[in-house]
Amino acid sequence: MENICYHWKVQSRFLEQACTNTEIGGATCTGRACPGWFWAIYYLFFLITAGTAVFCLAGKKSKQMAVAALLLALLLPVVSLWKSIGRAEGMDEFEHFVMELLQGSLWAVFVLAGYLFLFAWWGMFWKKKAFGGQG
Repeated sequence: MENICYHWKVQSRFLEQACTNTEIGGATCTGRACPGWFWAIYYLFFLITAGTAVFCLAGKKSKQMAVAALLLALLLPVVSLWKSIGRAEGMDEFEHFVMELLQGSLWAVFVLAGYLFLFAWWGMFWKKKAFGGQG
């Protein structure tokens, strides 16, 4: 008998990957994913961004930009995860995102625009800090 990897669809629209092993020993699924260190940095970026946006809101400077950054920091990981759940077998999350972007998928364009906004927001944030609020 052999290891059988399969996808199990949960009614709440999430797809969980499960492995069934009919032999003694561990089973490994053929589905690929980005490494753990990537996810740690990825989610840490959003966590720090959300915290910094809240800090900016408390300081009452650039309120609209801080609100947008906070909303995107909360929304982008959820959209990316939700849309990456049903990706093709053997494709990691980044490859799936690039493929969807090249096909002109609306969610991928939104996520890319959100990433660009957050990087620009961080650039403006550091510019203001570096020049003592003159930016």
